[in-house]
Amino acid sequence: MQNSTNMRILELLRFLYERTDENHPSTVSDIIAHLNGKDVPVERYDNAHFVSPVPIPLWP
Repeated sequence: MQNSTNMRILELLRFLYERTDENHPSTVSDIIAHLNGKDVPVERYDNAHFVSPVPIPLWP
């Protein structure tokens, strides 16, 4: 379990680093498709109970 979580995080970071920046955003669907293409199992779910009170920036 821990190993698959680590692989998922590493592959996500690699995707964000190589394919996105402040001028080239990505969608959740793009990320899921990429991870599934790398044989990293992921699925999308909606967490209606979590709403951040402030925007969380991905770039400084």
